[in-house]
Amino acid sequence: RGAELLGVPAEECLAFEDAPAGVEAALASGATTVVVGTLEADVTAGLPRIAGYDGLTVEPEGSGFRIRG
Repeated sequence: RGAELLGVPAEECLAFEDAPAGVEAALASGATTVVVGTLEADVTAGLPRIAGYDGLTVEPEGSGFRIRG
């Protein structure tokens, strides 16, 4: 819904989620999904993950962004 409100296709969004329902919703929307924290569930298998937001940076790169952390 957030992408829709911003007028951006969900497929062009990056979602950070820490709960199974959030991961499922983000994946269903078509957004690239990153798991935050230690969540282990079937729905998180194979997804990129980060420990938390500390030290995370997002930088413009070409037509997208590079995330470091």
